[in-house]
Amino acid sequence: MGRKRHYYLAPDHDDKARIDCSGYMLAQSRLVVGADEEQIVDLDSIVCQTYLSKLLGTLETWAERLVVARKCGYNMIHFPPIQALGGSQSCYCIKDQHLLEIMRKKWSILSITDILLNHTANESEWIFLHPESYRIFWHLSLDIIAENGQIKGYYVKSSVKFIIS
Repeated sequence: MGRKRHYYLAPDHDDKARIDCSGYMLAQSRLVVGADEEQIVDLDSIVCQTYLSKLLGTLETWAERLVVARKCGYNMIHFPPIQALGGSQSCYCIKDQHLLEIMRKKWSILSITDILLNHTANESEWIFLHPESYRIFWHLSLDIIAENGQIKGYYVKSSVKFIIS
């Protein structure tokens, strides 16, 4: 279960309309691999190996180095941050979210990396293709408030308080 968070919403930067919120979000995983993306990997069957990407050399040499994990039966590889850097040059500023598709689609191996999703680069193509992902908790909170807790057939129990300063 995710950690419980406490946050505020202030529509249009109006502190008088500030909303005090708390809660957590739990996302159910569905891990798929293979060219057709129909092979499901059960969460309990993960066998993971960590590779330090900075020690693997250039991307062109990765396949020959990572094949060892494949032959040893690993079905997931964990990488510390490896993505192309965005304008800020922060190692957590993701510019290309599709870098490792060959592993998932051709080798049927999952990968996991350390990322901070709120550090996506401004120039990332992904942010333009998926604008709903930008400020996702803000948009989710507004949807919950607008629909009185009813979202796609689920009732969200919440205790929303209005703080008047």
